[in-house]
This record gives sequence, C-alpha cells and structure tokens, in this order.
Amino acid sequence: MWLCSSSLDNIEPLCFAEAFPPTFLTRPEPITTFVGKSAKFLCTVSGTPVIDITWQKDGTTISPSDHHKISKVENKHVLEISLLTASDRGVYTCKASNKFGADICQTEMYSLKNFHIPEPKKPPVFDQPLQPAAAEEGDTLQLSCHVQGSQPIRVQWLKAGKEIRASDRCNFSFANGVALLELAAVTKSDSGEYVCKASNRIQIPFQAFVLALQITLWADLLVKHFSLAIFNPSSNGGSPITNYIVEKRDVRRKGWQTVDTTVKDTKYTVSPLTEGSLYVFRVAAENAIGQSDYCEIEDSVLAKDTFSKF
Repeated sequence: MWLCSSSLDNIEPLCFAEAFPPTFLTRPEPITTFVGKSAKFLCTVSGTPVIDITWQKDGTTISPSDHHKISKVENKHVLEISLLTASDRGVYTCKASNKFGADICQTEMYSLKNFHIPEPKKPPVFDQPLQPAAAEEGDTLQLSCHVQGSQPIRVQWLKAGKEIRASDRCNFSFANGVALLELAAVTKSDSGEYVCKASNRIQIPFQAFVLALQITLWADLLVKHFSLAIFNPSSNGGSPITNYIVEKRDVRRKGWQTVDTTVKDTKYTVSPLTEGSLYVFRVAAENAIGQSDYCEIEDSVLAKDTFSKF
C-alpha cells in the first residue's frame, strides 16, 4: 500500500491517497476439452487502475483474432479460443500490471480429444418387401431378407408362431445385413407362414413369408364320352387349389385353345367340339403361389357329336 500526504507546520493534511498493485482474486481453471469446440479462460483482478492485461501461450503473447477473443467486463477478464485444434494445447499465462506492480497466474489447456458425435441408434428395418416363396417337393429352399439398423441385430425365424431350430435340414445365417434360412428336401409339411424377426435394443420388427409348395405332379387326366374331362390332382402343393385351366387342341392344328380358366370342379364338360375331329386335352391347376405345369392326356379323342357345356 502506498500513502501520499502533504503538510505544513500547524496545518492539517490536505489529502490522503492509497494505491494498490494488481492482485488475482480468481484464477483461470485448467481445461480439458475436444477438438472443434471452444474454450474460455476467466480471471478476476483487483488493483489500482489502470491495469494492463496480457495473455500468453507458452511464453508467446496472444493477440486478438478470429481464433482468440480477448474481452473485459469491469474487473473480469476473458480469453476465449474458438474452433480448438491440437496446437492450442499448452500453458497459458495471464499477466496483470499497473505502475504500482504486477501479478501473474498460469493455467493449462490439457490434451484435446477428438470430438465425436455418436451415430443415433436405429431400429431394425426390412428395406426390401418380401414376396411369397415356392418350391418343388424335394428341393432346397432359401428364404432371405435384408435388414438395416444399429448392430448388434438378432435374427430369428418362426413357423406357426414357434421358433425354428437348426437341424440337419435347416440352417441359418446372418451376414452383411442378409438373413438367410435354408431348408433342404422340402415336403408338404414345410408349407405355411414363415416369420423373420429382427431385433436390437431399439425395436423388434417382423416380416412374414407365405410359403407353399408348387403343384408338381398330377395322377390322372381322363376324357369320357369325348367331352367329359375328369382330373385328379395328386397334391395341392400345400396351398389350396383355387381353380383349373382347361385347354383343347385339334390334332390338325398346332395351337392350344383355352376352354375355361375358372373351373372349380374336377369334372368338366368340354365344348364345343367339332364332330369328326380328333382332339387332345390338357389341364393345369392354380393356387395362391402360381400355376402348375399342364398335364396332357396321352391319346387323342374323336368327337362323335357336338356337345354343350352343362
């Protein structure tokens, strides 16, 4: 503290003044932060004005710039550093001085870490629509779907509400977002609805396959009375037959003629037929999966009369 006074004999002092050197009331705290972020060093200084503030990094004076902003509000002094880089790490010094003295404080910017915003977690999504599948008896069938979402993703396959277990006939895989179910030597009992279930910590979505075996074999196709066709399918392929398609062909011609595509019964009267002409017939069946191959009678039939459908 500095005291100033003036006096004369028998006269009281005319003035009395005090002066103080700078003193740090609060000092900047050390900082650990991330590359790309901003940082602030803050200190509070007391002392007799005018007080000069100087900021340094590793002994080099810092000048105001877009990267370094130096500000003051009353006795609070701030050094703000924007868009931090690894080179901003180091020892920072704040020096406060006036004509009565000086004070110094130091702090440090510790190692800067790369700033990383984690990708938001995403629920599983089947990004391709699933279509009904079909197979012939005895074939190996593959069901697959593509799944997107945050890992880890768990995939399960279900049939009739029950989880399918791996076996000699059944194998599973899930790689690169593709869930695969492989069934070997399929039979009619494998027909039904298959569900692919994909789950992670966010959500559990489902996708369903409807699998039915295509009709592959026909036992009999008979034509009686030259116009009454009787057909007996040996299997519906695991999906109910919805209709039959009946076609005829005059043996003198190459092209087939469609007689009816909406036949529901296994007996059908073919008409019209031209008397005296030889005909061959064939039948196909349809279900929800598609159309079977045509089954053709071996022998041609002679039309003796003209028949009408009844």
